[in-house]
Amino acid sequence: MKRSERKPSVGETNSSNSDAAGVDTHTPVQPQDLGKASCERPNAKIKRLVSNMSNATGESFQSSFQGSVDAEKTRRVSRMLEQCEAVGWPFRKKLILANLNLSFVDIPIEGICSEKIGPFLYKLSLRGNSIFVVPHSLVTRLMGLKTLDLSNCGLEELPDVWDLPSLKKLCLGRNKLTTFPSDGLFRGSPMLENLDMYENGLTELRLPNELALLSRLEHLNLNYNLIATIPAYDLSMLRALKTFKIMSNCITIVPELVCEMDLRVLDVMSNPLIQPPLETCARGLSSMRRYYTCLRVEEGSERSNPKRFLRATAHSSNISEIALMSRTGSLEGTVTTDETQEVLVGLDEANKKTGEIAINDTLKVVFVGMALSGKTSIIKRLIEGESARMPSLDDRTVGVDIYPWRPSEKCDNETSNVKNDPSKSIFEAPLNTQIEVNENLQSRLKAPLDVKFSMWDFAGQDCYHATHELFFSSRALYVLVWDMAANNPQTVWRRTSLTLSEEEQGEFNLLDSSDEEDEDNYLFDSVEKRRSIRALEKDIDDKVNFWVETIQASAPGAAILPVASFDDYFSEQEATMRCKIMKDRLLRKEMTRIEGMKQRLDKFHSSQEGDSREAMLVEKLLSPWNRPKLIFGINGDDVIRVSSETGSGFDSLAAGIVNVATGRETGQWPYPVFHGHIGARIPCLWLEVRNLVRKMRERFKVVESGYFLNELMAKGIDNPDDISDALHFLTNIGELSYFGERRNPHDNHHDLIESSTSISVARQSSYGDDLKSVSSSTPRHQSSSSSVETKSSSFGFDDFIFLNPRWLVAAIACILRHDLTREIYEVRRLIAETKGSIQEVKADELSDVVDTDLNYPVISSRDVFLLWQTKRFTQKAAVKALQYSNNDKVTPFDFLQKILVRFSVFVPVDLTCDRACLGGKDFTHFNANGIDSYEDGHAKFFFIPSLLGPEEPKDAWTFKSVDSWKTTLCHTIVFPDGSPPGLMERLTGSILNDFNTTSASASDGITDTSLRLKETLCWRSAFLLRIAVDVIDGGTVAESIVDIFVTLVDQESVYCVASDSMSVGMRKLIISARGQSGDYGSKIWKGGYMRWSRVVSLNTNATAVKLTFLPSSDSTTCSCSECQIACPQCLSCRPIAQCSVWNPPTLFTLAEKDSLIRCRYGHGVDIRLLTALQGQFKNIAIKPSTTSFSYLKDSNEADTVPISKILKSVVFVGVWDEVSQRIFHTGSGFFVDHKRGFIVTAGHILLDSTWRETRAGKIVIGVIPSDSENVCCFRYFARIISKDPSIKDNGFCTVDACVLQLLSRMESDVFHNGKEIGEQPEMLLMNNPDAMKREKLTSLSVTEKVELDETIRILGFNQGGEGLIEPGSEVHRSADFARVMRFAASEISEQAVSKSFQPRSEIVVICPTIGGHSGGPCINQQGEVIGILSRVDPTDKQRCYLVPSSEFNPLVKEAKRVLVYGL
Repeated sequence: MKRSERKPSVGETNSSNSDAAGVDTHTPVQPQDLGKASCERPNAKIKRLVSNMSNATGESFQSSFQGSVDAEKTRRVSRMLEQCEAVGWPFRKKLILANLNLSFVDIPIEGICSEKIGPFLYKLSLRGNSIFVVPHSLVTRLMGLKTLDLSNCGLEELPDVWDLPSLKKLCLGRNKLTTFPSDGLFRGSPMLENLDMYENGLTELRLPNELALLSRLEHLNLNYNLIATIPAYDLSMLRALKTFKIMSNCITIVPELVCEMDLRVLDVMSNPLIQPPLETCARGLSSMRRYYTCLRVEEGSERSNPKRFLRATAHSSNISEIALMSRTGSLEGTVTTDETQEVLVGLDEANKKTGEIAINDTLKVVFVGMALSGKTSIIKRLIEGESARMPSLDDRTVGVDIYPWRPSEKCDNETSNVKNDPSKSIFEAPLNTQIEVNENLQSRLKAPLDVKFSMWDFAGQDCYHATHELFFSSRALYVLVWDMAANNPQTVWRRTSLTLSEEEQGEFNLLDSSDEEDEDNYLFDSVEKRRSIRALEKDIDDKVNFWVETIQASAPGAAILPVASFDDYFSEQEATMRCKIMKDRLLRKEMTRIEGMKQRLDKFHSSQEGDSREAMLVEKLLSPWNRPKLIFGINGDDVIRVSSETGSGFDSLAAGIVNVATGRETGQWPYPVFHGHIGARIPCLWLEVRNLVRKMRERFKVVESGYFLNELMAKGIDNPDDISDALHFLTNIGELSYFGERRNPHDNHHDLIESSTSISVARQSSYGDDLKSVSSSTPRHQSSSSSVETKSSSFGFDDFIFLNPRWLVAAIACILRHDLTREIYEVRRLIAETKGSIQEVKADELSDVVDTDLNYPVISSRDVFLLWQTKRFTQKAAVKALQYSNNDKVTPFDFLQKILVRFSVFVPVDLTCDRACLGGKDFTHFNANGIDSYEDGHAKFFFIPSLLGPEEPKDAWTFKSVDSWKTTLCHTIVFPDGSPPGLMERLTGSILNDFNTTSASASDGITDTSLRLKETLCWRSAFLLRIAVDVIDGGTVAESIVDIFVTLVDQESVYCVASDSMSVGMRKLIISARGQSGDYGSKIWKGGYMRWSRVVSLNTNATAVKLTFLPSSDSTTCSCSECQIACPQCLSCRPIAQCSVWNPPTLFTLAEKDSLIRCRYGHGVDIRLLTALQGQFKNIAIKPSTTSFSYLKDSNEADTVPISKILKSVVFVGVWDEVSQRIFHTGSGFFVDHKRGFIVTAGHILLDSTWRETRAGKIVIGVIPSDSENVCCFRYFARIISKDPSIKDNGFCTVDACVLQLLSRMESDVFHNGKEIGEQPEMLLMNNPDAMKREKLTSLSVTEKVELDETIRILGFNQGGEGLIEPGSEVHRSADFARVMRFAASEISEQAVSKSFQPRSEIVVICPTIGGHSGGPCINQQGEVIGILSRVDPTDKQRCYLVPSSEFNPLVKEAKRVLVYGL
């Protein structure tokens, strides 16, 4: 389609780092908004300049030129002319003036056409300059010019006179041209070979009258225009034409004459094609030629009577013209009416009679959605009506169920017999199921053409998501069922009336307008409404948008009909609101994707990369034909809502499905959605194949392709390519499943498959021999005709044909089950019992038993075969297929296993590394038992990512490092609108596949066979690899360890780097590695980080996102801004949420000036550490740093909050005994709320051994005066206001913490532990806000975010003598701190400390034990409290336990509620 460009303003300029005329010099311009702005036509002044400039002298031009542009632009253009003029033989002159923001008057016409440049110039580029009019001199005076690039110049018309006798290539793309060039252009360019006119506004392809003018034309690009027809006869006269591209136009017919031309490339995709059918055109030029050949064969004498040759579909609005299209593409205006005329019939009604034209009347409808969303109930209601039995929870779909549906047949509710009486319809309004046919063709209908459906009900469980793309097709309607979040209680708007008025709160009103902290503790309706809406939007993203992206990834441009179920659960207002939010969110996300791709495409064009593979991919994805077609209800108004319980809404749903299929409902689309599929003419040969499939399905579930070909040969069909076309069509309408010539859209390593395929039955153990023995004992069928050996494709995916798709799904469901381990053991036990010796089997056969569970889904190839062989339905079908097979080298189970590997459902893994931990299960014992992971080069073990449980990795990774000689690198990809579905599963499969195949990445030149996998840990959203590589250090070989961590996170994740710059809904892919920092991190990059960064890049390219850590070969900038590179110093000393990041273009721009770059916090980093430029990529000259720097601890110290600022908030806590007049049971604490006087401390300080009663005495609080450095004085008395509620409820404590409230202040500060404490008069602070404010207390911030190996400090008042204070008998009032040596993980205690104390969650730190620090805050480098010190390990005095802030924060909130409500 035509896309407009913004006209650059006169003031816009561009800068360039280097100017050159002998090389392609360009400067990027600002991204332009495609499709919104338009360029104005040249005004009268410009037209006058056109006539004046053609005759201007050099002096007058120079004066005009100097006066119309600024000095900088003049200097640059003049220098380019000088450099071009200086180029001499044998070098050719070329002048690249692209993207310089030149206007028409800025072009140095006389300089270009001068005697020193003009005759010798072979290439001229004015791309990206808004000149609007082509200068006459440039197309008449450059006799030696061979390439002229006028793309994106705002041209609306071309000169009539051209005189470029040497011109071979002319680029006119991305302009405003509406007509094809006139004869004058081609007459003046007799050598023209390449003409590019993509993305203009051409509405007609009108070739010149003298076709001889285009006798040399080889390449014609007319993509992205508005052309409706192809002049077949005229185009066929261009004998030299080899490439014809007319993608994304309005073409409906590809004439036969065009297909018969000697073309190498014919690109007609993204058009409303009806002839040949869409699936045929999608398979390429050869398939289109075969299609027309089939039609010629069935017509017999097609050349003698072209008027009788009926073409096309039956539901187009222009069916009278389309159906009578002749082979040359011309239109027949009349219709023959003799008795021998062709008649239109459906697929099932075709009887192979002469004159019958078979029309496709079957559509595949795929129901998708999450589990328990009601898909099966909806299908049963549609087919069976009110008599449908609703499935129970035990009847949930396993894999997929397939149902035929013929809505034209009216079903009697009582007898379920087919009736023809419309009154018996299960729908209130009768459905118009007839495919629309023009009135001129009504007489040719043998019977009404009613649309039929093949309904596919896909299971919604997570484990089956990876298998769905095996059955997805762009020629299917996807009914996306959403339960309107009926099963998500978070989306319920809980209105409350708990808030008290100011009068009810009395004098001590805590809800003043300036107290923002308190507002978060109260539920207001507006806040609750926003919360529920955000929860609803998240539910939509997880349950609806997930499927939209999944469908789009596997079937671009598919039609999607969202349907809301559980309508009876909500009121009319609530249901309407939820559906509106869903519709708006889907449309907004689609617009965001489109805008992002437009911006990337603009960057490609502005940087002269518009012809790159990535740019063409983005442009193709931008085509409206390749965007998901979201259809919202009838006429696109409201989302269809249904209720399976009440039966409401099914009239609208049935009408919506039927109308979309027949073309009556287009969903705001200019053409019927299934244009070229429903109603398309089908060759009789395809019907012959279909008939054989249905006949063989009675005997076979799966059939070997060689035997299938032999059966067709007996019927006179002997062309394998024709048969392949037919099988693909039958796959699209849901008749069978065929994988020949089909590639996984997410896979970029096609060479990995053969090395990781399954084990053939011949190589199996005695278990695997069972199938072979059974098949060998059965007499093998011999075909009556000459046997055809199966000729596999390059990937071997056409060895077998699944005649029954349900058998394929059921076979996969045997593996993808939650009780896989139990099933394997049951199968092995059954086999053992049949062999009579369980012990023998256990000893000899069960040595490689793999326990498989949700968290560690690994299965052996042997067990895969066992499960299939012991199921009667799979074993019987496989034996039958082998009995009639012409290929004894592969079995159906071999083929099925290969398919699952191909689509990454199975991932070959090596379990013989030092440690293999998949999903938390350690498989290292396989190495100890001497079990090989590969046999004859084939995988024996498979990892199943889709069976991973929902658990997230906890404490698996840290960006910190306790070793100064190590550093952490981190690169990220930001997905602004959510991540692609199944991204982590694909990454996990690709990474493991890459490592376990020796051919991986060989083309990149970065394969290192010395890499050894020492440890593997996998989760659903992350994986961790430990890689070992041998390095030479000082003449000796040493082992270098590199840890690589990849995870997909959201803003709230503890692993989300730079999350402060993210917004809600964004996702980020984290790729991080830790290893030795020496030699600019070369050991990290060579230790696998570079290799797998490329693998990640290849997988993200499948989503039109380009990830670049390394500079490209021809540019110092990256073409995508989604990639971010984190500062290693920020990772080591700052919270990861606040890390500074760069984008790659910024890095490579800075690299040209200095190798040292600084982040926003001032950390100095060498760019070679971040980009792997140490001696491996020489195309970028890194200037040595002029600033001396090193990774010193100064930067860490600068980011650390001084202890002196924190100690003022740390308090001494003790119990003062009024009898003995002394303080005992001492500890520490900190102010958590200075306004209310709240203190957090350890509970065991103030509570007795039973944790039920407070110790006898008064709680005394000591603080450090403002005039003292670290010595406290006793100043306050306090009370316990909240403690662990489990003490009262369960009789034991789970949180060693309590919250204190200041009660009163002593009249004078006390500096001794004696009776002075009890003699001081007290001033009341509780319920006295003014007095509390005068105390000028300071509180510490609390955070729940913690990181492994983070540097932290524990503050408190030392009573044990360790640290800086000597032990003594007195209570020490001096504050002290302990720097933690190692920070461990948050963990659940393995066993209770005592019956009365059972901690629920604790953080482990490694530091010396200091008495008196109990209850003291543990702070990070930013001065935030992450926990308080609780206890010490009795067996290891260096191991201490903290109460996490997440545990005592609820106590603080409870204290606030107690203070307000007196609870």
